[in-house]
Amino acid sequence: MVNCISNYTDLININWESIERNHDIFMSKDWLYIWLKYYGDKKDYRIYYATDESNEIKAVFPIAFIKEKDIITCTQIYDSCTDYSYIICDKRSNKIALELINFIFQKETFEKMIINNILMQSDTLKILLEIATKNKKESKIAFCEDNYYISTSGDYYDYCQKRSKNLKTKIKKIKKQTNYIFQVGLEYNEEILNEMMEIHRQRWKDSMQASTYFDSRREGFVKDICQFFSLKNKLRIFILKDSNTGKIVAYRFGFINQKKYYDWNTSFDINYKQQSIGILLCNYVIQYCFENNIEEFNFLRGGENYKKAFSTGKRELVTINIDNTLYTNKKNHLSPQEGIKEVLMDKKGFIFDLDGVVYAGNNPIDNTIRFINYLQEKNYSVGFLTNTSSKSIDDIRKKLNHFGIRDPFYIETSASATAQYLIDNNIRICAVFGGGKALPNEMEIRNIEVVDISSRQKNIEALVIGYSTDYDYEKLIHINAIIAKGARLIATDEDRMFSHNKKCLPGTGWILSSIETVNNIHATVIGKPNDIALSYLLRKMSLQACEIVIVGDNLDSDIKSAKLSNSQSCLLLGGVSNMNDVARLDAKSRPEIVLDDLNKLKPFMEELYERKN
Repeated sequence: MVNCISNYTDLININWESIERNHDIFMSKDWLYIWLKYYGDKKDYRIYYATDESNEIKAVFPIAFIKEKDIITCTQIYDSCTDYSYIICDKRSNKIALELINFIFQKETFEKMIINNILMQSDTLKILLEIATKNKKESKIAFCEDNYYISTSGDYYDYCQKRSKNLKTKIKKIKKQTNYIFQVGLEYNEEILNEMMEIHRQRWKDSMQASTYFDSRREGFVKDICQFFSLKNKLRIFILKDSNTGKIVAYRFGFINQKKYYDWNTSFDINYKQQSIGILLCNYVIQYCFENNIEEFNFLRGGENYKKAFSTGKRELVTINIDNTLYTNKKNHLSPQEGIKEVLMDKKGFIFDLDGVVYAGNNPIDNTIRFINYLQEKNYSVGFLTNTSSKSIDDIRKKLNHFGIRDPFYIETSASATAQYLIDNNIRICAVFGGGKALPNEMEIRNIEVVDISSRQKNIEALVIGYSTDYDYEKLIHINAIIAKGARLIATDEDRMFSHNKKCLPGTGWILSSIETVNNIHATVIGKPNDIALSYLLRKMSLQACEIVIVGDNLDSDIKSAKLSNSQSCLLLGGVSNMNDVARLDAKSRPEIVLDDLNKLKPFMEELYERKN
């Protein structure tokens, strides 16, 4: 029998302890109760559960419904306060779990079911795929991220010996610093928690990002969770103190469940960043797990490099997207693997964004470089399309060559495309703001006369806006004067944010938006997601839009560009956009492929290559 509750206070009357033992702490009834206490009023949620003949609960699935633009999406009930999604059941109850999910599909009205952060090898994924297949629902699986863990059931010394030489050397060097005290707390201490939260807030403020603890609900939720699970002896708080000041300089805290430690939150004092205290504390916590009969240290979500260095293994987290609209006469229902092959089939080229995809600032993203080399070996045409207006094509070519990408390949920047657009539209005199040296240089190469925005010249045909960090009220006045004389407004791009050195920074969009608002006009935008720059690059590559895959890290520019041009798209995680951003999009706007390493496409491409040859 299937039942449903929609008020969290009713959780008190039901019990699924016998099946929650098989899952992590985040899917326990207690965790769910406290989460709904703080966030339930923001959700249209249901907690479905199914019982067997003896009326014992055998399967539970908490879900929520989100409505955007008349599209209702059924998704997991949690957001950022947990790391996994499950159908809560044991292996002996899979049949009951299938009946439960099938009941939800029959009873509830929604167009999509999107469940994030499912372990790739879990029964939950198998059950959802089986339901989709039986009901002829189109389903897609997209990679979210890797979940790194450490097996801590062996010998700590043996574990240390197998770490990389660089990590061992670093830890050895840090341990020589004797002015830190390592402490373990099992009991709830609000004063320590407050100090930890302030460290977190200051660190993220320094990174120009919002700490989760700026949210009062989150702060209250965390305190209640810690207080509750400390009473069950499941809370662990690890802190590193400066022995001279007594201040907490780094912390990690999480929960012990079924002999596994789940590392839920961590941060460090930014004033101690150079001492690598986060690495030192992490090593102490790992040692604690080895010495205290804990079988696994689970880093939970997040692909930070230090997690990879410490880990002994990883598990893949994925998102499943099931289309619950009426079955239409598309192609026969495809498995996720066949869906990827269909995206890649008959493609002749790949177009890559640069910063956040091929490199991060001055550092190459090695996985992408290897994939591009592989494409060139297989004779795919390779192009690079960037919204940057401050770098010349020659500079970018030299940088790519330096990173190991060999010619031939094709490059188009928003600066070069803008200059070409001016020529194609017979514009010979323009004022330029932003774009560094590259933007005016591209125009001068094409014999376009460039004037400063402070110029009083009357025959300026166009005003071109590029990226700049030097925009102010006085410059806006000069720009308005040029537009008032009849100059066309043209922008290299309208990026809201862009990725640089693994940070998301404001792009050209905020400058352009102010100009458009004040003058009540809309600019002609050359770069992504608009098709002007893309069309110039496709012309160089001698390809059609339908023959390429566009790879980028930004849903608003790269992926939208692919959608508007009828190309296939691939979102590379780690840059501007993440899986939560993907989940918020409607089905037509989502990328066809989402992953964190492009080399995961190689097996599919090898199979297609063998078929072709």
